[in-house]
Amino acid sequence: MSSASTLARADRACAQLRRDGKPVTFTAVAAITGLGRTTLYRNPALRAIIDDHRRRADRSAISPASPTRSRCCTPPSTHSPSASAGTKSNPQASP
Repeated sequence: MSSASTLARADRACAQLRRDGKPVTFTAVAAITGLGRTTLYRNPALRAIIDDHRRRADRSAISPASPTRSRCCTPPSTHSPSASAGTKSNPQASP
């Protein structure tokens, strides 16, 4: 079991990475905290902290507030037969 201060260090490191817009990885957390990657992987409490921050980062990356490209902004395909003028006749336009 890890001490409360070790858990707090890992939590602060994860929060710092997220604030800086960097991915929360075991390597990055190990570098900031001075803990070994093996320790982070094998300790269930430390691993849970990192996994929790990763899930939160993933959720915030796909939030509705994030800019996304919608279908309406996709340019029309130039390879579509209907894209070229005059290839289809309009039955309502004929007399």
